Amino acid sequence: MYVTEVPNRGGKPTVLLRESYREQGKVKSRTLANLTNLPAHLLDAVKRDDEGRPVAVSVYEGNTHDAKTVPDQVRALRERFNIDLVVFVGDRGMITEAHIDRFKETHTEDAGIEWITALKSGAIQKLKAQGSLQLGLFDEKNLFAFSSPEYPGERLVACRNPELQKRRARKRLELIAATKRELDKIQETVRCGRLSGKAEIGLRIGRVINKYKVAKHFKVEIETSSFHYRVRPEAVAQEAALDGIYVVRTSVPAEVMKSADVVRCYKRLTRVERAFRSMKTVDLKVRPVYHRLSDRVRAHIFLCMLAYYVEWHLRRVWAPLLFDDEVDRSWTRDAVAKAEVSTLAQKKKRTKRTADGLTVNSFQSLLASLSSIVKNECRRQGASSTEPHFEMTTRADPLQTRALALIDTVPNLWAALSTRNQPISSKNQGVVAPEAGELQIRTGSPSPLVRVNAPGARPLSG
Repeated sequence: MYVTEVPNRGGKPTVLLRESYREQGKVKSRTLANLTNLPAHLLDAVKRDDEGRPVAVSVYEGNTHDAKTVPDQVRALRERFNIDLVVFVGDRGMITEAHIDRFKETHTEDAGIEWITALKSGAIQKLKAQGSLQLGLFDEKNLFAFSSPEYPGERLVACRNPELQKRRARKRLELIAATKRELDKIQETVRCGRLSGKAEIGLRIGRVINKYKVAKHFKVEIETSSFHYRVRPEAVAQEAALDGIYVVRTSVPAEVMKSADVVRCYKRLTRVERAFRSMKTVDLKVRPVYHRLSDRVRAHIFLCMLAYYVEWHLRRVWAPLLFDDEVDRSWTRDAVAKAEVSTLAQKKKRTKRTADGLTVNSFQSLLASLSSIVKNECRRQGASSTEPHFEMTTRADPLQTRALALIDTVPNLWAALSTRNQPISSKNQGVVAPEAGELQIRTGSPSPLVRVNAPGARPLSG
């Protein structure tokens, strides 16, 4: 869905909420609502966001490849939301060289598409062998930018995380040890004569090595009635030299985005993964989809996304009652180091109590607690069926009262932001993460929140 303006002769343009969809292989669009009477600050909020809430959703046919969907969605974001510069953030498998070539074709001086992704381990090894990646620079800092002839016109940001370095080294040792134990068992089987033949022995060894993904660290010699193996220390040392190191690749100029912010944008992909986990399994369970007609499938996905939008707002206002951090420090903390839980969040986890002395809850347990508030229709005992009934509502306990009060603060927050905002700059810059459509728009002033039941939004008749 997207917001667009239709010019009117002699009057202000009509603002419409529209949706694109596919029918018999063709892209079509239809109008869902007329937003012309929506207040200006709320209408602008529909088009922009810098805090990770969902702003749009599209549904493609199941056999549509990413090579088609990714360029389409990036172009749609730029055109529909009136963004001059879109920065697409994707993992190493999402943004391919073919996608990058398409981005370059559509990029102009005034408007275009930039990207942020990461290099695979083989590419990092190649940069190290060429001398472009100088590991000695990590002695002074954990992040630095460099360039390479392999990636002309692009910026590479190398990072080293000591915690990740230790974790990868420990994991590699565990995988090698587990592989050696399995190979020793095969050796004993071959020695006892229960397994023979190069082909049969090779198949058994292949299953073990492929299971633990460490074939490059082993050299195996197979004979008809025996086999020998050894660990290749040079291969282990070569991989260990890059433990904890990753390289972020971007086309965004340094004057537009600092190197640390490039890394922060890439690491915010975890929010997209968290959103998908919430929608698919933990909270909303979008699957299985029992619909078959395309309109109903789109409606199902839209309702699930709308539910996640509501959940996003509830998690923010209920943060004091949950185990979550109450302050988002993702743009201010060290871009490379492991995210540290705040002192307040640690205290809540340790004491299981909020600052007000209430019990700390998970999001699911808090919803379950609120679901116990009901309205009952009652009659006095022994009354006839014709006697009028009366209603009684469950009296909320302190935790429920606090949760409901926090929900009531959201409209006040919108009003406060709308009166405090400075004029929105006409030159917008955006960052969009893949698949889930996380859109981060940076403007000269804070963006007002979006109200689901915004006044002035009216459905079309008929």
